[in-house]
Parts: sequence; structure tokens; C-alpha cells
Amino acid sequence: MKKAYSMMELIFVIVIIGILASVAAPKLFVTKDDAVKAQLLNTIQEIKKGIEAYAASEYIDNGVKKYPDRLCKKVGSYTGCPGSKPLFENILQTPSVPRNGKHVGWDSYKDDPKKYVFFPKNNSDKYYVFSYEPNTGEFKCDSTSADTKKLPCSDLGM
Repeated sequence: MKKAYSMMELIFVIVIIGILASVAAPKLFVTKDDAVKAQLLNTIQEIKKGIEAYAASEYIDNGVKKYPDRLCKKVGSYTGCPGSKPLFENILQTPSVPRNGKHVGWDSYKDDPKKYVFFPKNNSDKYYVFSYEPNTGEFKCDSTSADTKKLPCSDLGM
């Protein structure tokens, strides 16, 4: 009766496990990227619904459908989105906290109250640029920006 495995049997099992891991690992990374993309698309839909809810509230209160001037609260005479204030706080129940030096999540774009960026990955200097038009309430991925660090909107299917 055999009480132990031979060296060849152990090497054979390790090789098989290695092959399986090399096939499965890339799928796991793609799945994470897909999850981040799905979360981003969901947040974009929430922002669009929040903008419409804001306009509907204005219509009910004042009889005029008016979209918000900016997607963050104005502080004094400052026209951009302050780095310490939550973004989308006047349209979302749970506003997005600016990334404040972290390389992931939403942030204002160069203090422009009509532009926002989303960093999809940690430690990445690449981002998606989104523009907001207060006259129409349109919030969309900005494919016209000449920014070299901008990711293409086609990655999101937009």
C-alpha cells in the first residue's frame, strides 16, 4: 500500500493548478473592471434622475421647470465646486465625496461647475470627463474634450 505521493504526481498537480489559475485570473480582473463600469453607469443614471427630480420640484414649487445651475452647492461667490464639499449634493440623496487627492471616484474638473471627472481606478491619472448643461439638464460623457488624460466615452457605450 502506497502512503505518499511521488514527486512527479505533485508536480503534475501543481502544473494543472497553475494552468487553471492562468485561465481564471484574467477573467477576475475583467469582471472587476466591468463592475466598476456598471457602478459608474448606474451613478450616471442616478445623477440624471436627480436632475429631473430637481426640475420637477422646481415646477411644482414655482410653476417653472428649472434645472440646477450646478451639481454642487455654491459657497459664497465661488462658482466652481469646492473640493471640500460633496458633489451632486443638491440632486442625490447620498452625494459623492470628492476624492481629495485619492485617485478614484468623482471630482470637479478644474473648478468648472459644468464639468466633472470620474477616475475609475486607483492610482490612475486617466479619467472620464462629463459635462452638464444647466439650460437643458443634460449630463453626458464629454467626447469633445481635448484633454490627453481623458478616457474615451465609447468605453462606456455612450
